[in-house]
Amino acid sequence: MTAADGGTFFLDEVGDLDLALQVKLLRFLESGEVRQVGSDRTKLLDVRVICATHRNIERRVREGRFREDLYYRIAVAKIQVPALRERLEDISILTKIFEEEASHRHGLQISSWTVAAERRLLNHRWPGNVRELKHTVEVAMARAAGATIRPEHLPLAEESTVLRGTWDSALGVFKRRFLTDVLTRHRGNRSAAARELGISLQALLYQLKKLELREL
Repeated sequence: MTAADGGTFFLDEVGDLDLALQVKLLRFLESGEVRQVGSDRTKLLDVRVICATHRNIERRVREGRFREDLYYRIAVAKIQVPALRERLEDISILTKIFEEEASHRHGLQISSWTVAAERRLLNHRWPGNVRELKHTVEVAMARAAGATIRPEHLPLAEESTVLRGTWDSALGVFKRRFLTDVLTRHRGNRSAAARELGISLQALLYQLKKLELREL
């Protein structure tokens, strides 16, 4: 934590801390002081602490598994982040970010995605949220080995899904699925797809760009 002096300390999964560590965290938050292992001196830190968890902290407080005083100490400003399945419009953005990270960190080659593979990402329920998406992207890149990423490269089980989220996000998901189905039938031929849809090629290209859909 001393390395974060003057900056921000991010504590992930704070809801999983045992009660002994919760006491130590509360003590630090109240005093701002830490003592390094093997030292008899304390050091005052200027740190902004941000905590995250997937747990229901209020429930854990009621169950006696999380200190109530610590909860009110860290719950100064709360931000509720919806599950990934409720914000499908973020999947394409996060996928690109994870591709860049995997390329820099693991040396994996960034590949293009087929429309069918992108549709699988949108159809998945993502019980593991963003971490599962990151793992999926890395595995797909490793399996594809620089070739175009296809559905068979994704470590995702087949499943039926129910659309969730806001009206706009659900409408966007429907448009993506509809256009990907049309493009798949025409093997990525955009002119043929536009003729079937009864719209101009320019209108189709506009929609594909707006929805961030890539070629087959």
